[in-house]
Formats: sequence, structure tokens, C-alpha cells
Amino acid sequence: MGEKISVDPDAVTYHAARVEQAAADAHVAVTAAQSMNVAGGAFGLMCSFLVGPALATTEAAKFMLVSVENLIGRSATTLRAGVGDFAGYEDHVIDTVRALRGDLDGAPHGPTPSGIAQMMR
Repeated sequence: MGEKISVDPDAVTYHAARVEQAAADAHVAVTAAQSMNVAGGAFGLMCSFLVGPALATTEAAKFMLVSVENLIGRSATTLRAGVGDFAGYEDHVIDTVRALRGDLDGAPHGPTPSGIAQMMR
């Protein structure tokens, strides 16, 4: 197990954008499913018994596609929130370390965001 947690905010933000694109793609599928119209004439007389099951299956598929779209969208939102939380925590740690170093050294200076890992060693 590693001794540090490394989060690349840019990489996570990029991933969140890709997840949002997947949600947009799922929305295209939802729109296509909602535009479907299965009428009894589509099956003909001999297969008219399939209309009920086909309609039920179509509605279930629409519901699942909407659920998937919502789930993917929430995933992207959660990723972005996680990046924001981590960045805020990192800023808090940096400010705290700077204050401590200022108290110890008598001068207010401290690490840069990229130097925080060096201080933890």
C-alpha cells in the first residue's frame, strides 16, 4: 500500500467529461426509444398476439435507458464533486502547513501545491 494519495484533478476532470459524453450518448438512445411506435399492424394478423409483449418490452427498455442515462449523469457529477472536494482539502492542508511553517520560521512562506508531496516525506 502506498504512503500517499495521488489525485490528478485534470485527469479526473477529463474522465468526468468523457462520462458526460456517455450520458449524452445514452440520451440519444432514450430519444430514439421514445420515438418508436409499435402498432398492431406492424405484426400482421398471424403475429398480432406479439403486440402486448412487444409494447411491454419497449416500455421496459425505455425505462432502463432513462435509468442508465440518469446514473451516468450522476456519476459525472460525483466525479466533478470529488475533484472539487480534494482540491479544497489540498488547499486547506497547504494553508495549514504554511501557517505552521510561518510560526516555526518566523516568516510566512510554505510549499507550493506541487511541493506538498515533498513535505510529507
